[in-house]
Amino acid sequence: MQYVLRLFENDVEVSTSSVAITPDAQSYSSVGQTIDDTWRVTDVISQARTEQLRKEQSPPRFYNYDGSVDPINVSGKEHSAQGPFMNLHCLITVVNTTQAPIKVNPVRLVVDGQERTLENAFFRLKDGSRERLKKISLRGNDKEDYELHFMFPDDQCPTSKDGELWVSSDNRPEPITLKVKFR
Repeated sequence: MQYVLRLFENDVEVSTSSVAITPDAQSYSSVGQTIDDTWRVTDVISQARTEQLRKEQSPPRFYNYDGSVDPINVSGKEHSAQGPFMNLHCLITVVNTTQAPIKVNPVRLVVDGQERTLENAFFRLKDGSRERLKKISLRGNDKEDYELHFMFPDDQCPTSKDGELWVSSDNRPEPITLKVKFR
């Protein structure tokens, strides 16, 4: 008799093996060995796929311009020329550790437990460009320095407060959370 063994992982077929079963006893041990070998090979394939997926979905890394990690120190402060707003900003380095290019954008800001609008949050390249970027793109295995800006109404400007900035990247399903400190 001929049987086909199929191994599924998350409803996706990851391995197929054809096995012939004959009535003699030696073939039964051979079938068992074939099944064991199939599982071992499939296990190695599964581990390799999991590692590859982990690398592909590695989040971008954010650093203060001086290289420190947590929290992102938002220490720049100046009045905006565009109305009664305070421009809080900092210099950051964003690193893409994956091989593929990614796009990154801020999606949520929470300061002292209260959600704040990100309508006026943007990046600027540190090279002096004046262009406001709502979303940034990074090549694979690359890093770039940016100014990160938050515009708040004068009467709602957070100072000496801790918060969280949620950032999404197109290489992973869920956003990452960065600690920020408004000084």
